Amino acid sequence: MGEPKPNEKPSGKPNKSGIPVFNIDMYLGEGDKGDIYLRSVPNNDGTVEVREVKEREDDEGEVHESFVVLDILPPKIAYAIDSLSGNRQYIALDENDVIVANAPDYDGLIDKLRQLPKYAIVSNKVQYYKRYLPVVYYPLYPGIYDDGFHDPYGLVDKEDYGVEPLIRAIEWARGFFDEPNDRHAAFLILTAVGKVLTPLVRYHNGRLSTSWSGFMGVVVLVRLLL
Repeated sequence: MGEPKPNEKPSGKPNKSGIPVFNIDMYLGEGDKGDIYLRSVPNNDGTVEVREVKEREDDEGEVHESFVVLDILPPKIAYAIDSLSGNRQYIALDENDVIVANAPDYDGLIDKLRQLPKYAIVSNKVQYYKRYLPVVYYPLYPGIYDDGFHDPYGLVDKEDYGVEPLIRAIEWARGFFDEPNDRHAAFLILTAVGKVLTPLVRYHNGRLSTSWSGFMGVVVLVRLLL
């Protein structure tokens, strides 16, 4: 299977996190001792193991199953499209829906997962898994989206401290720097906070620029924040 097409859209109904638990049930063929399948089984430790399962029917018609574990994966893997920026990445999430690895291509994602001690990817069946990855809309960056705030990497302190820390930071900047640098420092603090809103604002107003070459865009962003 090749990379998803640039205009490929998500399909199906996503679960609460937007990405279903990885699931594979694939018939590989008939072996010497019965039919062979690839099947995934969720574990209690927040991983999913992929098994090579052999099913053999005895003379009485009873099916006997044996298996070997091939790989241990994160519970959720997908090809994700950021709904605001349109950027696309392969991502893997842990049991807390935190992105633990991401890459622009599938092989790059697998290479990163192989470096994480919680998972084990050693089989030659890894390319089969790619066929079972969903294409989904999923926030790839910390910030405010249409459905609220997202922190896909689990890096942001989500505690609501109110506006007091922002006020104290601005007061510190105004007291520490002399004119006119004090105003510049306070302005930079506001733009730093405003950057959290940037993806959502740019999505609804494509003319907004927050680069220094588009200085008026930064002014608009601060006004929107205020």
